[in-house]
Amino acid sequence: RKDEAYMRLALAEAEEAGAACFKYGSFISGLINFLIMAFVIFCVSLTLFMRFLISFMFDISISLWLTYPY
Repeated sequence: RKDEAYMRLALAEAEEAGAACFKYGSFISGLINFLIMAFVIFCVSLTLFMRFLISFMFDISISLWLTYPY
């Protein structure tokens, strides 16, 4: 992969010279990481909200809910 090594060297030289470099790979990676974390947080918060909603709808004790594994 001679071309890949050359491109890395060219990028490092361009950054060193102060040129504006658009690294779309790190942008896409950061965007994907953000979307995954947002989805996980949404799922956890939705699960907790639904559990509390169900426990109040059916008048289940919170202490029972905290000890019940499912």
